[in-house]
Amino acid sequence: MVKNSEPGKKISLPAIIFYSLPMAGGGAMNMLIALYLMKYSTDALFIAPAIMGLLFFVSKTWDAINDPIFGYLSDHTRSRFGRRKIWILGSAIPLGVFFYLLWMPSERFIVLWMAVSLIAFYTFFTTLYVPHYSLGAELSPDYNERHRIYGARAIAENFGIFAAVGVMQLIPDTASARLNVPWLMFIVAAVSVVLIFSMHFFVNENGAYQPESTSFIESTLGVFRNPHARLILIAGFFGQLGAAIIFGMTLYFAEYVMQASSSGNFVIGLFIVCASFTVPVWIFLLKRFEKKTIWIMANIILGICFATTYTLGKEDLNTLYLISIFAGSASGSILFIHPSALADAVDYEELMSGKKSQGMYFSIFTFVNKSSMAVAAMITGAMLSVGGFQPNIIQTESALFYIRITYAFFPLAAFIVAAILLTYYSLNKEEHSRIREAIQNKQ
Repeated sequence: MVKNSEPGKKISLPAIIFYSLPMAGGGAMNMLIALYLMKYSTDALFIAPAIMGLLFFVSKTWDAINDPIFGYLSDHTRSRFGRRKIWILGSAIPLGVFFYLLWMPSERFIVLWMAVSLIAFYTFFTTLYVPHYSLGAELSPDYNERHRIYGARAIAENFGIFAAVGVMQLIPDTASARLNVPWLMFIVAAVSVVLIFSMHFFVNENGAYQPESTSFIESTLGVFRNPHARLILIAGFFGQLGAAIIFGMTLYFAEYVMQASSSGNFVIGLFIVCASFTVPVWIFLLKRFEKKTIWIMANIILGICFATTYTLGKEDLNTLYLISIFAGSASGSILFIHPSALADAVDYEELMSGKKSQGMYFSIFTFVNKSSMAVAAMITGAMLSVGGFQPNIIQTESALFYIRITYAFFPLAAFIVAAILLTYYSLNKEEHSRIREAIQNKQ
């Protein structure tokens, strides 16, 4: 079994790989639900779209609310196995079971079945996701090692997303989907459960730490009292807002502005591929440059890239692909800098209060990310409505104008705000080393 690294020591590659593997399964299941469950439910199961929309709204609302709850619970869990792995491993089988049940509901109680399965899935997804994020911060206290840990985690989750797209290519037409989808999803569920459990045999959590008793409210307020965490969360909100608007508007921009509907998925795929494959490059560069510098630069590049889309026309499809390559490559750094910076901020709290509340920190982190996605959906919906958008027709000049400015200038504004906020970020490598040294001296 690979043990957590001590300060100053590199964590082994097997430990990083097996720590990351659960995210491949989690990413695949989550993406299949996000991309295909609605269509499968309406077209193959014949559930009314309004009902499925309501079920998704209720389940996703609960998904956001339960983040701090399970973050707090994992912080205050006491067991000989530690306080993170017991939640991660405990989520595996229920997560796989409820994911599978979504694709083969009972005909008699189909709406109730889907409601319970969706809510249960997102409950156990949180018990996987938040403790897993938190465990990454505990695997190593080293400033640079955390880049490797969260970089590998991001790559694994993106691999799961790619796998989900691959599974969707195996799904036949709607008429026979009811017969073929369940066994495909059973394979996805089974593989995901195995990937989650595999972490147990190769990654060891330190079970010696016994958390102090702190109320839920006090734990939550503690995150926002931390000046470093507060800045990271606010800047991260705007960065995630820009990214969410881009993903939400790409299909509209490709179909109606570029007049190439089939290119939308390719643009998104190209963005994700470049983000994944550039992670090792950014990890190398972070040995020479401060994360603040690269983080600010990445946000500026993202903003400029999408601002230039305002000038594109249907003859500029290759330019859009090039923009996606540059933007995706820049975003590869943010994928792991953001959580690694938050892990460093937790060390600051440990120095100040003696507490290690990674669960609450990363639950607030995921809650903020989900909130930014909700705001992005509101913005894109409002802008499309104001512009007079009508689906599946040639758009008016007004509608095209609003699609363009939403796709170009709202992300630009969000990324620039994030970059400006990050100029105040002061938890650099030298400061973090001082914090870690002070913590060691207090022990």
